[in-house]
Amino acid sequence: MIQLIAMDMDGTLLTPPPVHISAPTLDVLRAASDRGIHLALASGRLPEDAGSFAAQASLDMAVIALNGSCMALHPLHSLVHLHHLQNETATILMKRFLHLGLTFGLFSGEDLYIHDEDPTHPSPAMMWGTYLPSEHIFRKEAEGWRLVSNGVSKFVVVDRRACGMLTEMREEILERFPYLSVTSSWMDNLEINPEHVDKGSSLPPLADEMDIPMEHVMAIGDNSNDLPMLLCSGLSVAMGNATADVLENCTFRTLDHTQDGVASAIAHLVLGIPRKGVVRLRP
Repeated sequence: MIQLIAMDMDGTLLTPPPVHISAPTLDVLRAASDRGIHLALASGRLPEDAGSFAAQASLDMAVIALNGSCMALHPLHSLVHLHHLQNETATILMKRFLHLGLTFGLFSGEDLYIHDEDPTHPSPAMMWGTYLPSEHIFRKEAEGWRLVSNGVSKFVVVDRRACGMLTEMREEILERFPYLSVTSSWMDNLEINPEHVDKGSSLPPLADEMDIPMEHVMAIGDNSNDLPMLLCSGLSVAMGNATADVLENCTFRTLDHTQDGVASAIAHLVLGIPRKGVVRLRP
């Protein structure tokens, strides 16, 4: 019996831009909540950004944010389980990204420093989050270094040129810092988290807070940064638009995020309401 459902956001729970939780999906989430099933968002977004979606929907969801670097037990509440990169490591990475002139974001708890020298890039909300609190967004390099001293929860490097830079950067980072969690949430980014920190490392503590065994946890995702939580959950569901590595490791596949795949998966597998498009991938 599923007691907790953890959902990735971009490419999973949310529609394509302008991103939101669709009405059919909200109906299913509320039906699950009414049955006493706990809900959780598991995202690379800032905690306030992610939590705003739950708050607007009047759903009491836990929020695993910044790929597991921090957690809030309720939307827009104080953070627990806050993790940081080692200060020396964060300093070296910051210097390297600046030297190469890369577009990157430095996430420090609820704060974000954006380094972007490309005027053709879209607005910050399009690249870094939907509900970005202006008082927590910084663009001056000195402010970025201040956040390094406060503690870096995550770096995100973005490259829209598809020229192989991200592959080279991943190899460079892991050669020097093999203990870091380096993954991607989209084809054009690289996400760097502290040692042993990912969505999978944060989901068991959340389930433990709720006294729920992991075999009663369902996880839904679409990209590589979702794999750790999918692999540790009792029931794993890949979106129809999921990457090959996610599809290879999940028990079920649902429709894609443009077709309310999350709603179909929860209705079919948890609420007992048959839905087309939910397919078992392996025994």
